[in-house]
Amino acid sequence: MQSFDIIAGVPVGGLLLATALGLETGQSTIYVRDDKKNQFNDHQQIEGSYLPGQTVLVIDDLTTGGHSIQNCVDILRNNGLYVKNAISLIDRAEGSSKMLAKNGISMHSIINLETLSVYLKETKKITENEFIRINQYLNEK
Repeated sequence: MQSFDIIAGVPVGGLLLATALGLETGQSTIYVRDDKKNQFNDHQQIEGSYLPGQTVLVIDDLTTGGHSIQNCVDILRNNGLYVKNAISLIDRAEGSSKMLAKNGISMHSIINLETLSVYLKETKKITENEFIRINQYLNEK
């Protein structure tokens, strides 16, 4: 993963993770306002301090199709920031990596749903039938 200047959290879950990482590393944290009705008005779309030209790492808690991250990236890029990487705590493996890659973003996940389901089965947190249903769901995607 390439270096970055600041961290952006995708509201709301990603913002909590981004803030924690920013506090741990001493890096600035920003976020894109989730205010669709004012998106094209003069209202500030990004909260926090940044300079155009900086590279941003985007963080989200859960990715499905990647649309929340992509919406965040679009606004960041439209405001002069560079985004090349995104991190997700959990990837539901529903196409987010492929969709984001088409837009020049490398997706990195901490864990995916398949690995999580194996862990939950092995630690007896879910039944064999629940494990089978999760895998059937994943195979349909």
